[in-house]
Amino acid sequence: MKKTVLFVFLFVLSAQSSFAARCATEAPRGSRWKECTNARSNAVVDQFLLNDSGDLFAYISRTRLLCSVTNAVSDMKVSGHPRDNAVLYFVRQGDLYIAHNVRSNGRNCPEMSKKELLRNVKKYNVVSNTATTVVNTALSRGGEFLAWDNNRVVYHDRLVQDYLLNRNYASSGKPFNSYVAFTIDYSGYVTKVEGQASYNTLPGSKETKKRYSSIQQFKREFNLD
Repeated sequence: MKKTVLFVFLFVLSAQSSFAARCATEAPRGSRWKECTNARSNAVVDQFLLNDSGDLFAYISRTRLLCSVTNAVSDMKVSGHPRDNAVLYFVRQGDLYIAHNVRSNGRNCPEMSKKELLRNVKKYNVVSNTATTVVNTALSRGGEFLAWDNNRVVYHDRLVQDYLLNRNYASSGKPFNSYVAFTIDYSGYVTKVEGQASYNTLPGSKETKKRYSSIQQFKREFNLD
């Protein structure tokens, strides 16, 4: 049993070292890798790599295939929710896109379908908490806030200044644990967004008793980690 555990540990350590080494090596076209991250465990590909020229690649380790996904990418986040139809979110030329999981025989590069989610994105987050149906949230520079489940937009608001994901969602004894996110509008009022959909949408509850200068002030007042 000890030998098996040791073997598994060494195998994982070797894979991590190899991954880190590859991310430090020269990328295609003479550029360098800017970011490397492991894909979700149920994705077709194993890793995503972004070079400093903005070229995005997917890597399949068992066949050592390095597959081009797209270009002009400035940021990426791997989907954190196992029921999410998407495997990757990325910002391309200022707009937010998703890449979907596709079938692959492992011998050829998969044709990853890509879809634009939100133009002129200001910030976005992936959600890994499986207690909520929300898999992704995003805010545009024009103040449009959206939250998605694995199929559609389930919450939509406008004139939003900023937002915060609730890391304590569904955690017993934590404040506001039925809300998955908090938004603040340009007047300083906070809206609490429910974490479970009702009639295919998420209800929101606007708190108008107090104005906040920022979402961080709201976070500090209630000790939201």
